[in-house]
Amino acid sequence: MKNLIQKVKLPQTDVFFERSSADGYALLGYAFAKSGLNYSPFIKDIESRNYTLNAAQKINATKTECTKDNIYIYTNWACATFLNEIGADTSLFYRNAKDMGCYENGFHKYCLEEINYVVPNGTTAALFIYDLHKDTFVCKGLFKTLKKWQIQGNWKYDIPTEQFPKGMKFEDNMHLGLILYQLWQVRERYFDEEMIDKALRLYIDPTRWIAKDRNDNPYFHGTIGWGVPVSFLIFHVYGDRIEKIIGTEKYESRYNYFKNETITMLSHDNFRVRAYCAFALSHI
Repeated sequence: MKNLIQKVKLPQTDVFFERSSADGYALLGYAFAKSGLNYSPFIKDIESRNYTLNAAQKINATKTECTKDNIYIYTNWACATFLNEIGADTSLFYRNAKDMGCYENGFHKYCLEEINYVVPNGTTAALFIYDLHKDTFVCKGLFKTLKKWQIQGNWKYDIPTEQFPKGMKFEDNMHLGLILYQLWQVRERYFDEEMIDKALRLYIDPTRWIAKDRNDNPYFHGTIGWGVPVSFLIFHVYGDRIEKIIGTEKYESRYNYFKNETITMLSHDNFRVRAYCAFALSHI
């Protein structure tokens, strides 16, 4: 696996922020570190991108224009995950998270610039960062919020001025998987059997697994295809739990399927997908 990860190509274009955003470099840096490869260049890569998306974008749900300098909790999570793995300082991300704060409903804000929009996976990303710095007061509040607002195993996007307005979407499988992984990261101190079980059962629901076409399969959701490596990641870190739910034969079949697909996608067109693939495979 080390040789495959080492050959992952850096971005030549900026499709879906693949060259601008720090998260791809952070996740690939993590994979290099876990594989015993030279990860030093990736430290400079994420620093030069200010540990964030590093590009202007519009949040369509609230029609909010965000500047290039906006700090996002999810890119900070990726950078914190990498730097924590190599024993580097992560206090900047803790300060950024505190500057963002939470909405009145308890969810953590998605970014530093106000967008008036709850993105559930931003709360678990923040939970990991606060946990790194042993801020138990905030962690307990975020974890309580996640338990309170889980709906049939998932979490819903929200405009905080309205309680779950009609039409608000749930997390797709890629981002539900990201939530599950981030909860796995803090499992030693923040764990709820029922909450994890509900999310996992939804995530592996056979009706969400079977599809005639890859484009119709929720496991391939996530805008650009990064749902595949995240699926492998969840089947890997929650393997024992998933196996108990669906049985050994189905578990091994799906696990191997996602593993092989993730290996193939190390050469995906988009760098952020390639980075997620390397990140997932480095957990083996």
